[in-house]
Amino acid sequence: MKKSIALYSAMLSMLFSASFGTQAPQTNTPFADKDPKSGFFAGIDLSLANFSYSDSGSPISIDSEIRTSFNYGLKGGYQLYFNPRHGVRIGAHLNMGSYNVYDKGTNTTTYTSTPTLEYDNKASYYGLRYGIDVDYLYDFYNAHQTSIGLSAGFGYELANFLGGKITSVTTPITPTAKTPATIRTTKNSLFGTGAYFNLGTHYYFLNHQVELGLRIPLNIFFPINYAANGTTKNVIAGTPYYQYGLIAPLTSVHLSYTYRF
Repeated sequence: MKKSIALYSAMLSMLFSASFGTQAPQTNTPFADKDPKSGFFAGIDLSLANFSYSDSGSPISIDSEIRTSFNYGLKGGYQLYFNPRHGVRIGAHLNMGSYNVYDKGTNTTTYTSTPTLEYDNKASYYGLRYGIDVDYLYDFYNAHQTSIGLSAGFGYELANFLGGKITSVTTPITPTAKTPATIRTTKNSLFGTGAYFNLGTHYYFLNHQVELGLRIPLNIFFPINYAANGTTKNVIAGTPYYQYGLIAPLTSVHLSYTYRF
């Protein structure tokens, strides 16, 4: 009987200790669950945006050109990690910058093969590109409050190229020419929409996030045209002048910093 009472007492003591007693302290591994890396984020985005410009019209025409524009802007969104390695992110961006092209050379008249004119054609726009992105996140390294990973996804954006000004300066280069330089100017604004792929790599330290990525329009791989186009808005009265311009965004390189809240 005494042995039974002692055994019951021991069992009750163990149960009480397990339920209400102190437990050995547990160390929290940084980013051990979804919470530390999940949250809203906001920051800045810098990019080198490649684009193709082409046009047609009278009196100005610039040959198809591929150029690079430096863009700056903002980005933000929300990211959710299901475990230390896997997560998803939805975000929005606004990028802006100047888009300029030029075409300079010589030309001939109808009656001779000798160059008689020197032309200097320029086009300039201010671009606003804004859209949304959805990405899958994979962090292959997690240690010491640091994460390194990769991302892949897709997005869709709208592009406005505003204040377009196309200028042509034609100057005679023949010794006997008396005609002064001819200056013609047209104006337009372009608009377009398109989808693209996202590829990137990111680095997290505490709440700071740095990402280097590519934005690749689908029209590079498929016959889906992402282009902003438009026709001259102010045509000179009584003349057949018009200007049709087109800017097709190409692959852009992005470097961003965001802070996670």
